[in-house]
Amino acid sequence: EDKDSGCRKFALSADGGATFGNFFEPEGCIPDPVCQGSILALGGGRVLLASGPGSSTERLHVKVHESRDGGLSFVPLLQVLTVYNPTRQYSDYTDLVQLSETEHAWGVGVAIADEDGIAFATFSVPKTKV
Repeated sequence: EDKDSGCRKFALSADGGATFGNFFEPEGCIPDPVCQGSILALGGGRVLLASGPGSSTERLHVKVHESRDGGLSFVPLLQVLTVYNPTRQYSDYTDLVQLSETEHAWGVGVAIADEDGIAFATFSVPKTKV
């Protein structure tokens, strides 16, 4: 592996996870201070979401990034703010889950865990970009 760039790495599998190709960084850096993150595929993989810290050096400011090209590139979708401790926006762990689906959007939840507890937020992802 090359010197850490502070961006999340990905590897693809064509055999259900038995083996993986070489790692790569998609276009549009998803910050990664070397910690856990989450990936969620929506619509059979048409949309990929990635959650994790919004900083490349610290576990702070949870962000969700979106890809609509199979994970080749990601763009920031939103930043999640917790209310249980608004002055400290730590993000040790995140997990994404699909909660619902309508004709026009997916309902998504994100759980955020840190030393102060667990927070949960919900948001919508439109099926088509406006």
